[in-house]
Amino acid sequence: MDGEALAVGAGARDDDGDLPLLGVKMKGLILFGKWSGVEVAPCDGEELVIMRELDVMDVLK
Repeated sequence: MDGEALAVGAGARDDDGDLPLLGVKMKGLILFGKWSGVEVAPCDGEELVIMRELDVMDVLK
């Protein structure tokens, strides 16, 4: 499945406490598995899914 990243959090800290750079950017087109993330109630007719960066299979742009 594909979708657009509407919002991106700060990410998870690594073992040293640093924030690594994220591969996903806002408005980026991403690919993810059909059962990835958590679906939330539709907002203005859009299907929304909250997921971790690890659930993203590829970033297309």
